[in-house]
Amino acid sequence: MTVPKTNETTCFTRSLMNSFNGQGIAISAADKHVGELSSLILVLRALNNKLPIQIIHRAYVQANFEHVRDLDVETIFPKQEIWFVNTTSAINPNDRRFISYGNKLLTLLFSSFEDTVLIDTDTVPFVDIEEYILKSDVYQDKGAFFFKDRQLYDHITGPELTYFKKLLPNRLDNAFFQIPELTNFTMDNRFFGQHYKHVQESGMVAINKKKHMRSTLTINVLQMWHAATTRVHGDKELFWLGFSIAGDEDYYMNKYGVGAVGQLNPNSNRLLGDKDDSRRSKLNSHQLCTTHPAHLSGLDDTTLLWMNSGFITCKRENEAEKDIAMDLYKNVFDNAEQLKKTYVGPLKISAVLVPPPQERVRNNDLGEPASGWEVMFGCGGYLYCAYDNVGGGNDTYYQGTLVEYDSSQQLLYDYLGELWVYYQKVIKK
Repeated sequence: MTVPKTNETTCFTRSLMNSFNGQGIAISAADKHVGELSSLILVLRALNNKLPIQIIHRAYVQANFEHVRDLDVETIFPKQEIWFVNTTSAINPNDRRFISYGNKLLTLLFSSFEDTVLIDTDTVPFVDIEEYILKSDVYQDKGAFFFKDRQLYDHITGPELTYFKKLLPNRLDNAFFQIPELTNFTMDNRFFGQHYKHVQESGMVAINKKKHMRSTLTINVLQMWHAATTRVHGDKELFWLGFSIAGDEDYYMNKYGVGAVGQLNPNSNRLLGDKDDSRRSKLNSHQLCTTHPAHLSGLDDTTLLWMNSGFITCKRENEAEKDIAMDLYKNVFDNAEQLKKTYVGPLKISAVLVPPPQERVRNNDLGEPASGWEVMFGCGGYLYCAYDNVGGGNDTYYQGTLVEYDSSQQLLYDYLGELWVYYQKVIKK
């Protein structure tokens, strides 16, 4: 890791920026993430990842994580170049602004890579990150690759919107500091233009920090402001907002919002309250229920790039006792123990379904969904059902995107799922 040289006449941030070099993956971690980190590293090895990895921590992960260097798969998968970066000396122990989600933003700043791919410990990549993200035409052009969140019907309030608009650059900022004013690219987006929350999902973020140094710093400054962090969920909105406040619109936001990934629920297991099949047999929509948000490539409309929440079907396995009564499960599993066994196993993937935004509502009496997302409250509230056709009609405005994968692709997902969930079986004793 390159250490920036400083003296009394050198700007520290410029020196820091000049020290960034190369490409790599950066992960914020603590002791509680050791299991997920082990699974993630193993999956990266299986995907033939060649990017170096920096694990940014506060002096409480390296000792517990050394076993990752001993994964007994050297003859099958390539070893990974792993660096542990202890940020303790750079952070005031009494400063409570960079805890929890805030650590992730420091990870972006403290990683030594020029091209930094920031990922969470429970992010599951399905592709070579270097090939599909860093070498993509959009990243090569813009130097920043972001992903949309679930497009839910969740409005931002007027005062919240006013607050963030006041942070944006104006004519005076442009005249005195050459900070560009924003265009309709930002002002017409889902947040400022349509007044909805949840714009970005930050389980994977790629940024060229030299090209976007001002934005990188602004992202971290936002984390210092209680008025900003209390108006958004976690860290995820701070990335694109940091860019916007810095007058930087040079980023690519993936075309698709979050999709649901897993297996389609057959029509025979829907509308179970109906006395006959008259409505069930005419359903035009597909239903996919899952706890895992996933991201479909907007560049080829086919490739499943990554998902969040790890690979375990449901992290709240004890909820099976209650969930077995749900229509979704009661005709599929004989008892709660069977459901619990499925919960603790790897998610089975055969399709990804990206619904239309939730605010596109079409009430109907056909048994079709009235909106694209439905919260099912299974798995402790983490279960969502997605639909690719709202109202059952032919209007594309109310339709989403469904991609189904063939048996060979499903085999790859099964393989990665087994590695993630049962990583301990390949660790040397």
